[in-house]
Amino acid sequence: MGTFGSLILLASGLVSATFALVVAGSTLKLFRVVRRDYLLGLPIGFSFLALGYLSSSASYALPALTDPLTWLALLCQSYGFAFVAVTYLLKKSSRWGSAAEWLVSIMLILAVIAATVIVVQIERIPSYQAFDEALSITNIFLLAYILIDLYPRVGADRHGIGTAILASYAVLAVSQYSYLLWRLDGGFWSFSMAHLLEFIGLAVLAVNLVQGLQRRR
Repeated sequence: MGTFGSLILLASGLVSATFALVVAGSTLKLFRVVRRDYLLGLPIGFSFLALGYLSSSASYALPALTDPLTWLALLCQSYGFAFVAVTYLLKKSSRWGSAAEWLVSIMLILAVIAATVIVVQIERIPSYQAFDEALSITNIFLLAYILIDLYPRVGADRHGIGTAILASYAVLAVSQYSYLLWRLDGGFWSFSMAHLLEFIGLAVLAVNLVQGLQRRR
């Protein structure tokens, strides 16, 4: 990959990380307004996604650290989607109570342990290429669960925000599918489409969450 291509991918990762941080900030404000423990999973999840996109972006700028940075990117993205999925799972029942805090705490501890292992055992960890397909499939399943959970609620949304958020998660799911295809065949178009759809999905989500918070005021 040439210098120009690396710069494009670097910029794409930075933009995706920025949108993910906007979503994380918006969902944190929502948590402060609504005060439901399970909602903590959203800002944490999108913060992990932002870190994943930043790590992926850095892997193009620092070829010598491609393996550990890509490992960190893959794990952070999967953890990010897992936190978001858990948020929608916990939302289904008010009986979870403090279990939400415990579950989020355990997931955070496991994430820190995984990141520490990558940093400390850089030379011993296997190549990320042995696991990237499995992590992409995991992300697709997590996003599919989110879509299945959100779909019945879209019709009850008076402002149409739910439809846009549903669409954004669907776009992110297709993006992960494109990443999976690229990891299987190494095609240019599947890789380009994955980045483009990732950018679009996060942008739609960020814009609609910001607008939704403004309407609440």
